[in-house]
Amino acid sequence: MNALAPRQPAPSHGGDGSRVQKVSASLERSAAVLEEPFARVRGVLVGQGVLGWMKGGGNLYSSMSSEDRARSWVEVCPTRAAATAIHAEAVRLNEARTDLDTTRLLIGLMLDAFPTAGRETRDGYFATLVHEIATDGHSPTVVAVACRRLRRTLRFPPTVAEMLDECSRVRAELARSIEITAAVVARATDAERLLANSISNERTAP
Repeated sequence: MNALAPRQPAPSHGGDGSRVQKVSASLERSAAVLEEPFARVRGVLVGQGVLGWMKGGGNLYSSMSSEDRARSWVEVCPTRAAATAIHAEAVRLNEARTDLDTTRLLIGLMLDAFPTAGRETRDGYFATLVHEIATDGHSPTVVAVACRRLRRTLRFPPTVAEMLDECSRVRAELARSIEITAAVVARATDAERLLANSISNERTAP
């Protein structure tokens, strides 16, 4: 089931202020649900020691060449199982199909953050944004992250070009995350194999 239910009403600039606030708060929570996996994927690089290991001389794209390097990986970096799970999540986020209902809600939420986005002038602009995002095939997570970044950094509603550029930037980050997490899986597999062989050799040694 999609994190943003299509039947949920979108924010409006008029009407009951209390109702608008409740709907906006609900959409904020739903957008956060879409953004969270992206943050989790990116966090594997910083929060789980991979960058620190690389700064210490580790090469993410070469096999583990020694038991010492393998031990240094295992001490600070994700296990093979954890790396495989995060890689699969990155792939899933990247392959998710465009959802028009979700895209409309996310763009509506973003535009409600700009006082200058008057209802009387935004309808055609809104439709164009949705159409162009759908044409480019951006996933709900990509749109959610892009919308949050734009509404936190711009003082005026983004142009269509700015919106598409930000979506492309997020999508490129996700693609890079897929590449890196695949390498993390390979290095974790190498490290665990080396250490398992080492333990086995110790047990069989005379």
